[in-house]
Amino acid sequence: MEEEIVALKVQMAPAKKQTVAWGIEQLYGPPDTQRFGDMGTAWASQTADSQPEWIVAYFEDEVAPQELHIYETFNPGAVNKVSIFTPLGNEVVVWQGIDPTKVGTGGGISKIPLKTIWPTKKVKIYLDSPAVNGWNEIDAVGLIDQKNQTQWTRFAETSSSYGSRSGNVIQCLAGMGPNQF
Repeated sequence: MEEEIVALKVQMAPAKKQTVAWGIEQLYGPPDTQRFGDMGTAWASQTADSQPEWIVAYFEDEVAPQELHIYETFNPGAVNKVSIFTPLGNEVVVWQGIDPTKVGTGGGISKIPLKTIWPTKKVKIYLDSPAVNGWNEIDAVGLIDQKNQTQWTRFAETSSSYGSRSGNVIQCLAGMGPNQF
């Protein structure tokens, strides 16, 4: 039995090394970046300030959303719009304005109210990256429902990712794709 457990641990070890610093997979699950700053445990766009960026976060369960929590860990303040996707797939802007986490602070949790009649399990976060100097790093995204329960990102798409050093990025968790959400 002990040999089987050791063999299982050896087989699982490479999967843990699959994460890429500043890659899209850094958005998955609850926050794990220990402090503010340029940390590879948070997502960053491919370039610092060359274009507006976006993140589409998918969650496990469709809920009536109350709030979105965006864990900004480096050069915060670029979030300027949030939309949700209805059950029919239509994108609807539910918040637009100034990022609650101010430019020049080390980081913080931007708590965005989501006023909508539609249930959702997919949100899109827009970042005005050129307006905030440097990489705008995000560690996690939590979707808060009407019962104050938090779901964490299970799958994401981004406009770019420093971790991949390529253009548009689609990454999935446990082999799940957006058509399974």
